[in-house]
Amino acid sequence: MANTGVRFGGDIMLYQNTGTEAVPVWTPFAHATSHGYKGTTEMRTRVHKDDGGASGTRPGRHAPGTITIAGLSTYDGVDFFGLEAIRQARTRIQVKYSGRPTGDTDAVENVESAGDKYLEGFGYVSEVGEEAPVDGDATYSATITLDGLPTEKEVPAA
Repeated sequence: MANTGVRFGGDIMLYQNTGTEAVPVWTPFAHATSHGYKGTTEMRTRVHKDDGGASGTRPGRHAPGTITIAGLSTYDGVDFFGLEAIRQARTRIQVKYSGRPTGDTDAVENVESAGDKYLEGFGYVSEVGEEAPVDGDATYSATITLDGLPTEKEVPAA
C-alpha cells in the first residue's frame, strides 16, 4: 500500500543508474543534503481581433525539467569531482528521483511502498559548483538538465 500523508524531505533521494538500462543499479549521490525537481511548460501569448486585441496565455511545449542536488563535499563518492567529470565529459546519465528503497536503514520516516510514485529519466549535468568556507564544511551543488520529460513510475508490488 502506498505511503500517505506529507512526504518527509529527508527520505527523498536522487540516484544515478550505475548499471545498464536493462538492469539498473540505483546508486545515491554521495552525502546529499537536499534535492529538488522543477518541470516547466513554455507559455505562449495569444492575441486575436475577435476580443478587441486582448491577449490570453496558453500552454506550449513542455521544456526539459531540471533536478538540483546539494551535499557535503567528500574525498569519496560521487559528489563534486564525480559530477564535474560527468559534466566535462558531456555524459548522458540516467537518474531516479524517489523515496528511499525498502530496507534503507537511513530512512527517517518512510521507505518506498508499493504504489508510491517516482520520476525516472535521462539528462546531463549542466552545472556544478563547490563552496569551501574557511571555517566550515565544503559543500557541492549541481543541476541535471533532463533530456526530455521524465517518466512517472510506481513502485511495484513485491
